[in-house]
Amino acid sequence: MPLRPNDKRPAGHSEQLCPQTGRCTGGHLKPEQRATTDTELITAAWTQQPYNIGIATGPSGLLVIDLDMLKPSEPEGTPDGAASLQALCERAGQTLPATYQVRTPSGGQHLYFTPPPGVRLGNTANRLGHHIDTRGWGGYVVAPASTTPEGSYSLCDDRPPATRTGSAKPSRSHRGLSARLRRRSPRQRSDTRLLRCGVRCPTWPRQGTAPATPCCCGPRGLWGG
Repeated sequence: MPLRPNDKRPAGHSEQLCPQTGRCTGGHLKPEQRATTDTELITAAWTQQPYNIGIATGPSGLLVIDLDMLKPSEPEGTPDGAASLQALCERAGQTLPATYQVRTPSGGQHLYFTPPPGVRLGNTANRLGHHIDTRGWGGYVVAPASTTPEGSYSLCDDRPPATRTGSAKPSRSHRGLSARLRRRSPRQRSDTRLLRCGVRCPTWPRQGTAPATPCCCGPRGLWGG
């Protein structure tokens, strides 16, 4: 799925600005629903603009653990995402396996995993621990080679995403973690202050007027409608 150039947010229109045309003729499609592996559509979109790359985690069969760095305002000694995850694994009696790993511009990590068969996991934010988020169904992650003003997303380990193996009975703490992962996070509100394609246009100051610049998700757009 395309993300806005030099940004982490999805390209295309929000639900409030959905034109109800093209791919959205039958109703607004969210970014996860608009994600595709169609090479022709992907080529057409990236030929139009230098989009960043997003991966819809649920349809891709992935659960990605997002380990954030500390904020400058946090007190000394506060655990970052990596330290919180290590402590969580120790409490659960689990060893963190080596897996596909991406470093974020801020120095954080994205750890890619494959959920067990038949398990549908959603998104969480700080539910598993301090500075630990997860992205599954209903979410996405920024792929390696994408760039933002803070820097680039870089591949650190290209081995296949790890999955839970073995027949050992899950511990009580492991079952508790699984339950927390299955509970979905509150929906975030969309930002309607931008054009549907995410480009700021000084000649389009208010909703309902036509943008003065080409929009990738307008009536003739390649991605959103």
